[in-house]
Amino acid sequence: MQSSYESVIFITHVEADEVYLKIWGQLDKQAATSVEHYIYPLVKQFNQGYGCPSKNSRLIIGTLCCARFQSDGYYRAKVLNVRPDGMVVVQFIDYGNVEVLSPNEIHLWDNIPQMEPLRAYPPMALEFTLINVLPINGVWESGTIEAIRKTLCYNEYRALFYMLNNRYLIKLWYNNEDFSELLVKEHMALPAAVHDMFR
Repeated sequence: MQSSYESVIFITHVEADEVYLKIWGQLDKQAATSVEHYIYPLVKQFNQGYGCPSKNSRLIIGTLCCARFQSDGYYRAKVLNVRPDGMVVVQFIDYGNVEVLSPNEIHLWDNIPQMEPLRAYPPMALEFTLINVLPINGVWESGTIEAIRKTLCYNEYRALFYMLNNRYLIKLWYNNEDFSELLVKEHMALPAAVHDMFR
């Protein structure tokens, strides 16, 4: 394995990626906060429909926008797909989660000068694969993923990052315990050596 480095990560999302457990998180919490400060003054305009795609405009995959997340406010997102029913699949680029939204919950940056500073910031959410675990029955069950999400999301953890075959791996500490070992102990995952994970 190539060299590792240690840092603190603010975890924003957890999902299954086939047999891998994908952890999304922010390493630069300060920049992520700055991004939200730029969006906050625009919320009133968004609520009035400012920047929504027009009925006849075709949304281009990869377009950046601000999108509504539940009742929680607006966040930077990227258009992944437009479904035949017109609903839009977006990924929140500072958090990692994917949601399906109606076009009126999406606000394009193109015509909004106040959005310009947001382009300067790279996506804040980075994706990592949790090291040394594999799912118990060959697939991560949604209940397990949900439990891990509830445990980890929106908190900061000490982590060790590795790079292997163009994949970023992460080892997490949860209350000073190796989180992967904790999952195994709780019968939520199987232990796996790195070379077994990527055969």
